[in-house]
Amino acid sequence: MKVKCQASCSKCYHEKGRTQEYDANDLIWFCTSCKKNFLCEIGVAQGMDHEGKVFYSCNICGKPLIKEEVDKSIITKRTIPGKRPETEDLYHSLMGSKEKGKTKKRWWKKTGKPTTALSSYEQSQISELCDVEGLTIPLTLEFARDLKIQNLNNYHGNKKICDLLTRLAHEDPSFISFLFSSLIQLDSKPRAFELRFAVFCSSHISGKIEVTTSQHLSRDKVCDFKIIKPSGEETWVYCLEKDMDINNLEKLAKRVFDVNFNEFPNLKRVFLAAKSFSYLAKGLLSKYQTVLTGMDTPSIESSQEMWESVPLLLWQPIPGKIKFQNVSLE
Repeated sequence: MKVKCQASCSKCYHEKGRTQEYDANDLIWFCTSCKKNFLCEIGVAQGMDHEGKVFYSCNICGKPLIKEEVDKSIITKRTIPGKRPETEDLYHSLMGSKEKGKTKKRWWKKTGKPTTALSSYEQSQISELCDVEGLTIPLTLEFARDLKIQNLNNYHGNKKICDLLTRLAHEDPSFISFLFSSLIQLDSKPRAFELRFAVFCSSHISGKIEVTTSQHLSRDKVCDFKIIKPSGEETWVYCLEKDMDINNLEKLAKRVFDVNFNEFPNLKRVFLAAKSFSYLAKGLLSKYQTVLTGMDTPSIESSQEMWESVPLLLWQPIPGKIKFQNVSLE
């Protein structure tokens, strides 16, 4: 696709001229404020930070420029403010194509089986997903396994998330659509809220995330997912993509407090994530700030039973981001 530089140079000094041909995933300088494209550093402002690193700024508004992929810059420029591309048809209309394009057949080297080449829209989805912090290969495979994607045993050799997502797109394109709608468009589809909180935990809390799938025995479905540290210590996570109020508190509380925690001595924390928490719900939850687990065997030094308290932490999302914040029980 052709991209025109929007710098105000009276004469273009770029060897390929002011208008150039780019692929959808090529990087160009882009101003997120003015929505202007710049194809080189000559027509922009240049500065140096306190660490001695050179940075470039828009010569119109002065905002620092970023390196952006061509298709993302076009979508940002042409999408109506406050709206976002939600369908493949809108993507193609913004990118200037009238149809999805012809599909091609290619062959996997390892299996020798034919597969359909990905469309530009699917490639664009994968490109954006690769930029999501916390969407790791192990976490992606956990949700793919829970959603019953086939042939996952052969996917552990992928060392880059983009390679894994590309293979998953060939295996089941609906899974990529689920990831994109959940993490980029922030839609309210089933499991989307859980995925967003898992991605947040993946980037902010150390430990392996293990999704407790519906395939497990009912006694193992004690939470939505676990965060397991190398030491074996566990954090259990419960998600509710609704406002936490009196009407739905009882149902969730049964999942949490009806568990016999003596059976799970490695449990060290419990997370509750919800869209928001009402004043009354926080008041009731404050009575259960700790739960009991594991340490009901008397020690040698004491004849009294020993108990270990496990803190209960509340989380709610920051609007428009894949980020969450702690909620005070007070």
